[in-house]
Amino acid sequence: MRMCESRMKIKGLKLIVSAFVVLTLFFAEGSVWAFTTKPTLNYTGTATSTESAGSVSLTLDTITTIDRANYLNGDFTDINNVEETIIEATISLSGAVAGDCSTAALGYFFFPAIATMAITGQDSFVYMTADVSYLPPGSSVLFLYDGFRWLLYPPTLDANDPTLLNLSNIQLYTDSTHPSRYIEEFANSLISASSDIAGMTMILTPLPGSGTLCDGGTVSTFSVQGLVDGVPPLQVPTMTEWGMIIFMVLAGFGSIYFMRRKRRAES
Repeated sequence: MRMCESRMKIKGLKLIVSAFVVLTLFFAEGSVWAFTTKPTLNYTGTATSTESAGSVSLTLDTITTIDRANYLNGDFTDINNVEETIIEATISLSGAVAGDCSTAALGYFFFPAIATMAITGQDSFVYMTADVSYLPPGSSVLFLYDGFRWLLYPPTLDANDPTLLNLSNIQLYTDSTHPSRYIEEFANSLISASSDIAGMTMILTPLPGSGTLCDGGTVSTFSVQGLVDGVPPLQVPTMTEWGMIIFMVLAGFGSIYFMRRKRRAES
């Protein structure tokens, strides 16, 4: 009888401990950012839109430059060094024209696609060129208005969903006097994916006194910020530090319990 009661107590204790461990893992769950599948570049500056004969063209001004390179292992740099020379390079766009301002209450389609995006160093060395378009390549590019800013569609990017990427026909360049860890990592990621498609984001915020993208024959200026090859990191569920501590304490108590039980059985 006592043996049955002892077994029932042990089973009950095991169930309680198991339930507590599961609840600890559940409630102590946290999130960390996984490494991105591609490196990224941050850029900032200004953009200008000019309306003419009912259509509007969009260009990035020459002060729009790369100000940070983010690498696959989580490192980044905002200054040039022996392995990175792309910081302060100019990013430019050409060929962006919206055909009809009168029908664009919420957004503007630019067609043909923003023909070319280029990243050019201060000494005119070209690090990268690409076509920018909503996929499939060659389709229109859309800027959407959120009430405050104009957002290049898609506003978010996901390497696992090609319909959310907008860079194609990507060409990358480095040489002995223009090393770029970003370009090298970018090239390797494209090779490993057997792809020449990536993405970029762009946010246009009207500067004081400026109008919209299509503003009755006037010239409008915007502050601009965005990512080149921007792929949002994925949230990976993990335990928080407290969750890990509680789990280790429970594991320790469990080990002591079973060691004592084994000694009693042997004696």
